[in-house]
Amino acid sequence: MSPATEKLLLAQHPWPGNVRELRNAVERALIVWPAEVLEPQAFPDRIAAAAGSVVALGGPHTLEEVEREHTLRVMASAPTPDEAARELGIDAPTLGCKRKKYESGDKGEG
Repeated sequence: MSPATEKLLLAQHPWPGNVRELRNAVERALIVWPAEVLEPQAFPDRIAAAAGSVVALGGPHTLEEVEREHTLRVMASAPTPDEAARELGIDAPTLGCKRKKYESGDKGEG
């Protein structure tokens, strides 16, 4: 779990559903998030927005940051990697390369 995620989960989100909501959110994120380290984006927008780290269109973000955010969200919400690739308009091997890049934390092109 990244430091931003810990801050989000423990300090910023009010968790109106208490421990049950927190547990359910973490379990879901662990199932759908494609990387080993949970980031705030692994959680629904209403929760991740509290972290202030969600990339917003038109904000001060690079195209690569926007692409990464969008790709991770699609991967987290799609039922399969093949469906995520179709939604993104890329082939499965390209999505696999992007996933490896994001999991490694690589910021360079590739």
